[in-house]
Amino acid sequence: DFKQKNIAIIGIGGSTLGTYAIYNFLKYHKQKNKSLKKEIFFFESTDPVNLNGTISQFDLEDTLFIVISKSGTTIETISIFKYLSSIIKMDKSNLLVITENDSKLNSFAKVNDIKTFDIPKNVGGRFSVFSAVGLVPLAIVGIDIDKLLSGTKEAHDSFFNQAELYSR
Repeated sequence: DFKQKNIAIIGIGGSTLGTYAIYNFLKYHKQKNKSLKKEIFFFESTDPVNLNGTISQFDLEDTLFIVISKSGTTIETISIFKYLSSIIKMDKSNLLVITENDSKLNSFAKVNDIKTFDIPKNVGGRFSVFSAVGLVPLAIVGIDIDKLLSGTKEAHDSFFNQAELYSR
């Protein structure tokens, strides 16, 4: 649904690292990966040099921003979000929020009619890449998340089937 050419993910730690790893693996693994329709940029640091360096790489006007924070109060994430909001207007046309359904960030999104995706309470940041945290951005850029999840199930089943063999 989103027409923007660029995706900017605003988050830190588990909210971004898994997505970063999968995106970069797929982006560079297949040199002519035609399935990637958009480019992802990651805002993970409050360092002004890093922020401005990332901003200079793409057109903010042609960007979908995705704010990811499980608690909705991660200081670095909210600081980056506020800084970028001071540079470019963000609203339901260019902003998505991924957070817990009872967070302050979710309340902000609901009040402003911004699309949200939930992070389940029992999923920690470092394990969240196969939840909305990773799957939403990866799907938006054109990665077949059904195929990705099928591969993870295959790896899981293979590992645990091997473990059963050795435990006998």
